[in-house]
Amino acid sequence: EEVPGLTFEEADLSTWVGAGVDLVFATGSLHWVPDHEGLLARLRRSLARGGQLAFQVPATFGHPSHVLAAEVAKEPAFAVPGGHDVARPGDAVRAPARYAEILNALGAVQQQSRLQVYGHQLASVEAVVEWVRRRRPDVVCGHDPTALFFGQEYFNHRDHRLAGTTLLDAVSPAAALPHYFPEAGPPHQVATVLLSGTLEPDVWVDVTETIDLKAAAVECHRTQFAEPGGWAGEAVRRRAEQEGRRAGAGYAEGFRRLTFRG
Repeated sequence: EEVPGLTFEEADLSTWVGAGVDLVFATGSLHWVPDHEGLLARLRRSLARGGQLAFQVPATFGHPSHVLAAEVAKEPAFAVPGGHDVARPGDAVRAPARYAEILNALGAVQQQSRLQVYGHQLASVEAVVEWVRRRRPDVVCGHDPTALFFGQEYFNHRDHRLAGTTLLDAVSPAAALPHYFPEAGPPHQVATVLLSGTLEPDVWVDVTETIDLKAAAVECHRTQFAEPGGWAGEAVRRRAEQEGRRAGAGYAEGFRRLTFRG
């Protein structure tokens, strides 16, 4: 069905320039394009008088998950034949204040430039199933719910155990089979689950180069470790050193790997 004034055009976002456009709306795309100063200038020229530019770019590229993903992508085991550009797309993203400066210089009025943080609340197995089916990941990480006692001084907290059980219930079989939660989207089979905090690791990651950062990060968890002294960081180091001996590395992180076939 045709909509008056609506047309579709295939183009390269890094070079596209429109004319007389009422609205430029972009979400999940601009962070792949370099030189946002030049990009926004082109998009601004594309607008009609009184036109609007609305765009969203992610601000999570400095998060540990994204940094780790970029590092893993550079490893030989994950290399793509013929080469692959593993530079983080977030390198092009600017801070909200910088976007405000750019837009102001381009003559934008009534502009709003802000950082919005969204809380992710997954209150049930169905909610986790919906998340898995929407994101369609190949690998999922979570807690090992079967790991209970760690020596005589520590046991796995209840929230860790429940989170791990919920994740496993959602990943297999629920997310992969259509008769589980049919309203939660098309089925998706996760290929691999890596469970941390496990007593039965069978795969390890060498963390020798990042162990200092991990220990320091744990020490910043003030709600859990209110007393100073560095004991939490030292506990992280000791456990990583133990796993390192099993893995043949200085320090290592052990995971229990589950493999599912679709």
